[in-house]
Amino acid sequence: MPANQLKVLGIEYWAIGALDAGVTIATVLGSDIDTRPLADRIEWLANNLEFPDGVEAEDVLRSIAAAAEDTIPKFLKRARTDVWKRFLRRLVGAAAYDRLVSAVYADTAVVVAAVQVAVRVIQPLALAIDNCAATLSPEQITKLGPFGNGDPTTSVLRTFLSLDSALTQLVDMEFDLSAFDGDTDEVKDVRADDAILDELVETARLALSGEIRAMLSSVNDLLRRKLSGAVTAIESSDDGVSQAANSLIELIDRLLRKAFTDAEVLEWLEATGRTSKDLVFEDGNGKIRPTKRAQALCFVYGANVSEPSPFHEVVAHSLVEVRTKLQKLKHAESNTPDEVSALRTMMDTVEGALSFAIRIGWMSLGLGTVDKLRERLEAA
Repeated sequence: MPANQLKVLGIEYWAIGALDAGVTIATVLGSDIDTRPLADRIEWLANNLEFPDGVEAEDVLRSIAAAAEDTIPKFLKRARTDVWKRFLRRLVGAAAYDRLVSAVYADTAVVVAAVQVAVRVIQPLALAIDNCAATLSPEQITKLGPFGNGDPTTSVLRTFLSLDSALTQLVDMEFDLSAFDGDTDEVKDVRADDAILDELVETARLALSGEIRAMLSSVNDLLRRKLSGAVTAIESSDDGVSQAANSLIELIDRLLRKAFTDAEVLEWLEATGRTSKDLVFEDGNGKIRPTKRAQALCFVYGANVSEPSPFHEVVAHSLVEVRTKLQKLKHAESNTPDEVSALRTMMDTVEGALSFAIRIGWMSLGLGTVDKLRERLEAA
């Protein structure tokens, strides 16, 4: 499209590069016929993806972030009107308009399909974050900031399931975005019904919990034995809550102690500029040692020196918080329904925290480092 037409339409040059890059990324990562491993596809993109001359990737990201608040929503709203469509048809010509519409639909289908795949892949991690957040108070979550100024009780899994549902409806309606505007009866029909979404969330929880446990079991037999032992204790022992609580505390302590040495945790704290007084303490011999919170942070980040992530912070904080709450339950004697329910929630938190750490926190580590961590955990 000529520069003068782009100017009339209010489309900046960087947006063309961003759209082209987005479709390329979606095509490569979302392909179900490409037999290359995901890592190879990402490497290919890194080596071959280029923006138009004069357009830098960092500038595009900043521009998208700025435009997302105001420019993009206004443009999309205007683009859905019949007046704008007629204007565009006259501006570029009927044949070019038809080709443009066809291309937009085709590219949108590719992007939506790739996003749906990504959403479904992320769902186990969304459940893991939800399970971690369940142990924290709304005030704690707000302070850690994963949802910014939004509702601290937000369910990440529910958000992704809602997005998946909306994308499915979008495809079914052939990308007619106008169906999602307004408050008509037709609109209410295409929006996810809360009751149905609640049912989807609970169904997904059951399926994804099994997936998380299977993943943890494949990492290390200690995880399988301790988690299975906790489940068995709850279901079959008169003092099952106490046994399960002790088992989970022992699991947390062993993993945090064995994954990274005290020296490695202290080195990571220094490298990341973490100077909070609640991260270290002086033992009886006058030696500076990391606290459980410092160990949990280092474990969740995989000792990777990076910028703080609010979701990593939530997971690490929840691991320490759940250990504190388990301490109170390890002396339980009556196995009341409330105690059993609380213990199950805490077990979900432990599973979620470990799953997030291993899948996300350790994702950027080299294979040699991950193998070393596995060996340490096996020896735990």
